[in-house]
Amino acid sequence: MTTPASASDHLENSHSGSGRTILAFAWQRHNTYSKNASQCRARFFYLRNLMLILSVLVILLSVLQVNPTVDAAKPFSWERLATEPRQASIEFLLICLPITITALLAFSVKFDRGNNWLLLRGNAEAIKKEIYCYRTRIKEYKVNRDEVLAQKIKLISERLKGSTVHQSAFRPYEDEKQINYQLGLIFRGVASVYQLIVRAVSGLWGYLFVIQRQTEPNVTQDDKLSDLDADRYLTYRLAEQFIWYRHKTQQFDKQLQLLEAGIYIFGGLGTFLAAVDQFSWVAFTVAMTGALSNYRDYRRIESTLIGYNQAADALYDVHTWWTALSPYQKQKPENFDLLVSSTEEIIRSEHVSWLQDMQDQLAEIYGSTESETETLAPEPLDANPVDSVLTHGSPQA
Repeated sequence: MTTPASASDHLENSHSGSGRTILAFAWQRHNTYSKNASQCRARFFYLRNLMLILSVLVILLSVLQVNPTVDAAKPFSWERLATEPRQASIEFLLICLPITITALLAFSVKFDRGNNWLLLRGNAEAIKKEIYCYRTRIKEYKVNRDEVLAQKIKLISERLKGSTVHQSAFRPYEDEKQINYQLGLIFRGVASVYQLIVRAVSGLWGYLFVIQRQTEPNVTQDDKLSDLDADRYLTYRLAEQFIWYRHKTQQFDKQLQLLEAGIYIFGGLGTFLAAVDQFSWVAFTVAMTGALSNYRDYRRIESTLIGYNQAADALYDVHTWWTALSPYQKQKPENFDLLVSSTEEIIRSEHVSWLQDMQDQLAEIYGSTESETETLAPEPLDANPVDSVLTHGSPQA
């Protein structure tokens, strides 16, 4: 593990100058929040997906248990495993799985860390915004920008005080390597089967409907430490974020189509099974329809898709406005400030909207009546709001 002292020495030796040192610390703090947010997100969705799968499995086993030749009133016993292995195994699972689901539900309310995911992601994005304002020297970063950035990081970090984030440890922390947990044989087998099914369905769907990724990330790499002029800012911030939005919208569009298709398919299959007097299997199709609907809802796929599309369109309009300016207008500091502030405000607004939407969903999942909107979706740290290009237009030459 890297100690704070060695991390400080490493930064001092790697980056000369106080500006680069404070910026390196800012990126470190951003990466810490971002990596821990990703781990909390993976934990949250893993538990939710596991409970959905087990719930559907209970319905499936209940349907398979229906057997007129077996006395349903006969209690489960270990001796029956030798005489009636199939029926006894199903009965044993039907005893264990509901208990497991109940335990997972109780565990997830306390330890799935959904709120931690949102809090950490919000702080990571807030620091990233300040980093790009620092690197472009806009607004308050024109003078004493090292002190301004340090103060902003302090204010952002203080948002976590008293939150559930401090009830657990950061993994990784600062320069630590990320921990990769090893799953047991059963979990690895289930995960492999799940991934195989997802790849097969995605491949078939992509082949039938020609879903392809249309955008690629920039080939050139940002050093993340140097100051940015207009061209570099457009390349490393606006264009990168635009490409990220477009890539995510393609992913969410594909997921939404698959989920909607699955809902309609299982709905129609249930109607068909009822028509041919296979009523016991109708319960399974209803369970599958409900599971797909629940997955779509708690992942907020449709609302996130809309938000990403709107943000991408807004970034495209800002880029178009900048391109339409004359070379003389592009040299004006107020136009460059407006380019940066408008881009950062678009990204911030989309993220705040996403945080609020996810917090509402968590409140619904946990059955909470309390709102943490002020913590999860904080107002910008600036005293004055940013004027958007799309609303107020560009400054005159």
